[in-house]
Amino acid sequence: QAGNGGYFTANDAGQLAAALGAAAAGLSSPGTVAGDTVVLYKPTEGEIVGPSLEITGKTTPGVLVVVYTIAYPFLTDEEPQLVPGTRQRAKDTGEFAFRIATPRVSFGEREAQVRYAVRAYVLHADGTKGPETVVNCYSPKP
Repeated sequence: QAGNGGYFTANDAGQLAAALGAAAAGLSSPGTVAGDTVVLYKPTEGEIVGPSLEITGKTTPGVLVVVYTIAYPFLTDEEPQLVPGTRQRAKDTGEFAFRIATPRVSFGEREAQVRYAVRAYVLHADGTKGPETVVNCYSPKP
């Protein structure tokens, strides 16, 4: 209280990731949002994902949420490849949920694990966008 800090609870890895994401975004709890911030509940940071993954989160009610992915060779930022994204309007509660593809991406001759940087932001009618939220996920080991 003296430092104006927040108090978060977590009963599993998903709740812990949501609490840490909310704290990093300066929110008072994982269920609240500040401005145009997108809070992703799923996927969680470091999660191993298959050919698709479930996206769930919360933002300002009724806004358009854009999610896209950039694929990288494991443990590097070299040779990024853009994976087509999707857009969906947040519900009146601010919540959203949908699936996106995380296809196997080839980086030349090497067969390697892939890091997917899942990026989400709010897009306004005038073309401006809110801050991006980024969660890093990984393909299974080859």
